[in-house]
Amino acid sequence: DQHVQRLYRQLAGLIAEIIVAKDLYGDHYKVIRRREKMTLAAEMQWSMLPPLTFTTPRLSISGMLEPCYAIAGDTFDYAYDDDVARMALIDAMGHGFEATIMASVVVTTYRHGRRIGATLVEQHRTMDEVFAAHFRDDQFATALIAEVDARTGRLRWLSAGHPAPLLVRDGRAIGALECVPTLPIGMGGDAGEISEVQLEPGDALLLHTDGVTEARSVDGAFFGAERLADFVGRAAAAGLVPAETMRRLVHALLDHQGGDLQDDATMLLVQWHGDNPQ
Repeated sequence: DQHVQRLYRQLAGLIAEIIVAKDLYGDHYKVIRRREKMTLAAEMQWSMLPPLTFTTPRLSISGMLEPCYAIAGDTFDYAYDDDVARMALIDAMGHGFEATIMASVVVTTYRHGRRIGATLVEQHRTMDEVFAAHFRDDQFATALIAEVDARTGRLRWLSAGHPAPLLVRDGRAIGALECVPTLPIGMGGDAGEISEVQLEPGDALLLHTDGVTEARSVDGAFFGAERLADFVGRAAAAGLVPAETMRRLVHALLDHQGGDLQDDATMLLVQWHGDNPQ
């Protein structure tokens, strides 16, 4: 009955909190989750990630990295403070250990700027300057940095050579949120244009790297923006929560490439619930 179901939900939540907390102090849960050997580059990337899923009554965030055991230049980060979600999706060039180092420098610089209260423009400028000071002129990283006010649903974002985020509303993908991008991180571009949009309750925003849309099947067909929009729209129409949408999208992406991704593919799905706790 409902009473027993409520008790089990509370128990499941308590167990989840214990596992997440204890995972910070030992390797046991990390080891038993793994089915394959993980590369050193992937080990570095996973060690820098925030929790893959985060939910409040007003906003939910869920992300995923693939290929899980061999990710290199892709990463994401987010923080939620005072009802404002701040997030970044980063794609460093290349596929090896050096790409991981570049991504680590960018995400750490982003966190530093965020924690000292820097604006989106200031965060971008610092990321660009730090990257340029430590890597070659022919190296770069694309990035999308954004913030959502969970009280009002106001979204602000800046793109540094990164694919545009996909907006999902009323159970369908209504298209990419275009903005005027600046140059990738490390190439000396200015901050470009800060874009803004007013979200509606229930809206979802998918941030992704180009490894998602450019994933190729065995016969050379791209996964593509249209297929991605269709999938996310159908998931929204089915009422799936962001974490389940991410899980199914990862499987669809892997199935499209026969289980063997040729490039890093990273996604971050953000849904604004408004004042509706359901």
